[in-house]
Amino acid sequence: MRRPSPYRTAWAPRIRRRRRRRICRPGVRPTFWPDDTAYHDALEWRFLSGEFEEIGPAVCWTRMKVALVTGEAITPLEHLMVMGDAASGVSSTLDRATWTFVNVDFDVVLERPPEGKWLAMDAVTRPGELGAATCSGVLSDTRGRVGGSTQALLIAPR
Repeated sequence: MRRPSPYRTAWAPRIRRRRRRRICRPGVRPTFWPDDTAYHDALEWRFLSGEFEEIGPAVCWTRMKVALVTGEAITPLEHLMVMGDAASGVSSTLDRATWTFVNVDFDVVLERPPEGKWLAMDAVTRPGELGAATCSGVLSDTRGRVGGSTQALLIAPR
């Protein structure tokens, strides 16, 4: 008999309770993406906490608005990778006007395949003292935790 994952029972209800308690705020176009078409536009963003322009951790739900390949439906795994790559973008700890963040490595570990059109991430960025930072995220779908992500970041003054 398969034992239920402790992450599903511990983490999924937290997201569901928070989602029911408060309607997610739509993501506002960040000022650091001034182009008419940008990465931000590929996803619909709904924030439970944090925001693009806020400093600190963030929890958000996303839904893909465009296909990666014209004429082909996007898979939940592809959606997860697109969303996960933005973890440091939604959870910055330094002012983007004065600091540059370069994502030099992105890793995802899956505990199960993601499902559905809406996926979530709970992201935290932690800067170090020597020009490096790490960003970690918990990735989920409406059933609960799917896995985690890490990003190694190079940070420098602008």
